[in-house]
Amino acid sequence: MKYNAVITYHRENADALKDFKMLEGQIAFSPQNNNMIIYFNDYDSDYKKREAVLKYVKEHAKELAALNGRWKTCRIDDEWILLGASGNEKAVYCFWTTYNLMMRPVKNWKLPGDSYFCFVSQDGKLYSDVKNEELSTLSYDGDLSSYYFGGDRNKYLISGVETSIGNFRLMNVVERKACLGIFPQMQILGILVLIFVLFAGIPCIIHILNKSVFNPVDRMESGIREVEGGNLTAQIENLKSSREMEHLIQSFNEMILQVRDMKIQTYEESLERQKLELDYLNLQIEPHFYLNALNVINVTAQVGDTKLIYQMTKNLSQYMRYLMGSRKELVTLQEEIEHVGHYLNIMEIRLGENFSYKEQIEENLLTLKIPPLMIQTLVENSVKYAFDVYKESIIEVHVERKGTCCHICVMDNGDGYPKEYLERFNNNFEPEGNHIGIMNLRSRLHMIFGEKASIRIFNREPQGACTEIIISADNVQSCRSDRDV
Repeated sequence: MKYNAVITYHRENADALKDFKMLEGQIAFSPQNNNMIIYFNDYDSDYKKREAVLKYVKEHAKELAALNGRWKTCRIDDEWILLGASGNEKAVYCFWTTYNLMMRPVKNWKLPGDSYFCFVSQDGKLYSDVKNEELSTLSYDGDLSSYYFGGDRNKYLISGVETSIGNFRLMNVVERKACLGIFPQMQILGILVLIFVLFAGIPCIIHILNKSVFNPVDRMESGIREVEGGNLTAQIENLKSSREMEHLIQSFNEMILQVRDMKIQTYEESLERQKLELDYLNLQIEPHFYLNALNVINVTAQVGDTKLIYQMTKNLSQYMRYLMGSRKELVTLQEEIEHVGHYLNIMEIRLGENFSYKEQIEENLLTLKIPPLMIQTLVENSVKYAFDVYKESIIEVHVERKGTCCHICVMDNGDGYPKEYLERFNNNFEPEGNHIGIMNLRSRLHMIFGEKASIRIFNREPQGACTEIIISADNVQSCRSDRDV
């Protein structure tokens, strides 16, 4: 039976793990009976390193189970290893990779010759290899709210980003000379020309050069240094000079204004999008859900029901595969409905006969593009607040087109939304307490579709709650066009 369970686990998870290119492998370990199921991708880690990782997981199973889906950096076999895990005293499920493996995509980026990336700890300790000894001596523990300078004579400009789901940073190092470009060389060239003209005894040319070249170049260099110092409001005074320099200064001033506006807009949008996506992903990564699923598998394994173990692991692996790949901005309605089906299959196994699910979906809307995890958030919300062990709990999903809009409704037969929450939602107050996922979903819909999508919540008669998402027909039409092609 143990052998069949291992074969089934490998068959169900092998293809899913290959989709995660930055993972070395996955491990499922039971501290109670010391059983372990493992799978490795075909990367460059040798047998000795893999054995060291397996040994570490066995010896630190309790510590890894407490991570609850977060990532931890560990020193294993003289190399920094990144471990992500979740579990309990009965079972631990974890992934692992190396920082050097995560640096592989960076090597394919088109970067300036003097730009480098590396992974470091929160206190600046290097986790990945660097190009030379000089880079390894830089200080990487600076304030990441802005960039800073480091190295001999502040040779390098350093910036980075710190993850909120682990204890590491991704740092970028650029030589300052790469920021200035060719302007120092232009100044040197101008000096040489000036010396030549001076020895030739033509003072008028000196005057022309000062007016047409040196002064504009100095002003440009001064402006560049201001921009380098973070002043994106800097403007170069465009005094009368050569036509080319006037055009260059004017273009520089316009470029700085555009860069400032684009940087502010892009940075704010990026932060907002990343925050919403991270909040949304964090809402889906519920340790209790995985722990309960592992407990069901553990109990089922003890009674020897391999068929139910197969169903549970199959649905759980498909659920996690979709969840970990939900960084796409849009997915089809069919993909989302299939994912919801995997989730509800797991819940039916857990909750028993008092739980049922109905769906009514127009077939021609299956290619509709929606944000990932949109319907699952609503279904999970209904399961969480509408399920009652003393009566049958019913969840329904309806998708239909009405006029120029597509309507997606998730309904249940629970107690409905509290009156206070309905008032907060309708008045666009900041989310707090329960149902925070629906608040975040509304923000995501507005960011992706703008005014072409809306969400409303209300209570049904005689009981139950309903959440309805309305998307403009423009998005439906675009999906039909894609399908026709």
